[in-house]
Amino acid sequence: MAFLIGGANSAADTAAYDIANSCMFDDGDAADLTRSKGASETSIQKGTFSFWIKRVTLGIDMKVYTNTVEDDNNRGVIQLPTTDQFRTIDAASDTLFDLKANARSRDPAAWSHWVLAIDTTQGTDTNRVKLYHNGTLQTSFATETYCDQNQNLKIFEGGQTNKEVIGGMTEETSGGDFYLAEFILIDGTQYAASDFGEFNSDSPTIWQPKDPSGLTFGNEGFWLDFEDSSALGNDVSG
Repeated sequence: MAFLIGGANSAADTAAYDIANSCMFDDGDAADLTRSKGASETSIQKGTFSFWIKRVTLGIDMKVYTNTVEDDNNRGVIQLPTTDQFRTIDAASDTLFDLKANARSRDPAAWSHWVLAIDTTQGTDTNRVKLYHNGTLQTSFATETYCDQNQNLKIFEGGQTNKEVIGGMTEETSGGDFYLAEFILIDGTQYAASDFGEFNSDSPTIWQPKDPSGLTFGNEGFWLDFEDSSALGNDVSG
């Protein structure tokens, strides 16, 4: 299936990259994917998340990704809270960064693409944590707190007793049903949305995926294409 964001009747590029599979996270089944993260991360200051999401239930806290280190006070989270706004938080006892976009994800019939791109070595605070929605850099936030320069982040930290969770149904609040496709974590590089998608050449308001195989995933990066139904957590990053 080719994911197209924009006018429903617009045509896709004939050579567009095709995403063939997605994974449904069913609240009734307490569904999630978990991984014990290794301790060989390329960086705990730089990295990128990219994923396509289609929501079934609105107005319910959905935790798309969580990396918990030691306890719930030390972790990084990507979520769609009850307000249906994208939010990402990194905390080490105190909040390191907290961005809550004003843009809302409220169309259960549509796929949307989100990119969270982080590089805490950047001198300008707004360049340290960037959020893209359907190819557009977000600049309007309900909550906007950036980390210090050169900050080490929990969302990238490996080892110790941490656990990565994709789907979030095991957290303190239950989530609603949703689909994920092309879930990618890049370890060590801050990529832009244009590295994962592009606007359709015939219909430039439509955002569509690009082949990510040429990207550098890093030691703890992964690419979940959900192609193998018997091993949905299979990493195809190489």
